[in-house]
Amino acid sequence: MNRRLSYCCCCCSSSSSSLFRSLIRQAFNSFLFGPSEPKSNIFLNLFLLPPNQSFSLRFFNSGSSLSSRRPDAFTVSYLVERLGLSQEAAQSAAKSMSLRSSSRPDSVVELLGNYSFSQVQISYIIQKVPKILTYRPEEILSPKLDFLRSKGFSVAGLRKVISGCPRILVRSLEGHIIPSFDFISSLIRSDMKTLCTIKRCPSLLDVDVKTSIVPKMNLFREHGVPEQNLGFFLAGQPWQVRTPNDRFKDILERVKAMGISSSKVIFVIAVHVFGQLSKTTWDRKLEVYSRWGWSEAMTLRTFAKYPWCMLISEAKITAVMDYYIREMGLESSHIAEHPLFMSLSLKKRIIPRCSVIKALRSKGLIADINLYAALCMPEEKFLKKYVSRFPLESSNLLKEVEPRKRNY
Repeated sequence: MNRRLSYCCCCCSSSSSSLFRSLIRQAFNSFLFGPSEPKSNIFLNLFLLPPNQSFSLRFFNSGSSLSSRRPDAFTVSYLVERLGLSQEAAQSAAKSMSLRSSSRPDSVVELLGNYSFSQVQISYIIQKVPKILTYRPEEILSPKLDFLRSKGFSVAGLRKVISGCPRILVRSLEGHIIPSFDFISSLIRSDMKTLCTIKRCPSLLDVDVKTSIVPKMNLFREHGVPEQNLGFFLAGQPWQVRTPNDRFKDILERVKAMGISSSKVIFVIAVHVFGQLSKTTWDRKLEVYSRWGWSEAMTLRTFAKYPWCMLISEAKITAVMDYYIREMGLESSHIAEHPLFMSLSLKKRIIPRCSVIKALRSKGLIADINLYAALCMPEEKFLKKYVSRFPLESSNLLKEVEPRKRNY
């Protein structure tokens, strides 16, 4: 017996606390003289384990991470055979929880099935948050799903939200999900837009509102951004709530330094665009525009009108600029004044319509026109103004437009 105690104590690290040694002594005394309290049995059981299991005291004392636990065979088998997880995924998931029987996990799977989650979706959810298999489904999971349904999510919408961010299911309903939903709704100020925003970015119900969203909204307010534009930003670009707050503050200050009025909605759009670009990418876009005669000041003025111009690929900038300047004779400065020119599809909009206009010009049927208006007007109006009114030429003109007109 003394050898057994010595073995167990040796298995503890040399840095074991005095409290831990006291517990060992208490358990040993209980073994010799009988337990003085029911709780002594807990420690007594440690010494009744086979020698190879007594070694686990080192794990208990050292505070090793849960990930170092060996998954038990039943849990792995259940995850593989019942849920279709791969052996590797099942072993990884089994490190964070252990199943004693199939009763409770079966009830969790059944509950998700009752909410119309497919087997594939259920398997994915369990792989991401395996510990929900240990939850009491009717007490813990069902209220969360019912809350989201009560807020207006359809069955399909609910599946999209939970499948998009399974961690929502491990969040507290009263302590996190409800206050997060209410806060998001108070900013967006539209039930329908709130639902659409969360469906697009389900992780909004997972992030910590107090540390991720509130600081950014307060920074906007400090810069004079109207409340309605805060909701516009969140609904339009919900993913940016994960931007580090220090970087977000720097973005706001740099956008404001460009002279963009914070009272206008274009300010939050510029913040969104600027936030997506690294300094290297930003500088590279400036360099591409400079090849076509834009100074940095001109590019910044264009950005203030149409921030999306900095999200256009370098290849498209080059192709569009080349066509406008070489084929249509536009001045580079004219394009900068009308940056929407840059957003149009070269193959589906610019070339077909410009081909019609060049054909009409070559026959003297039209003089100078407002090319910007011609390219931006609706398809029906363009056909009426530049094709239908010239019946003798319409068949040839339609050859330029017809193959692509559905793609305008």
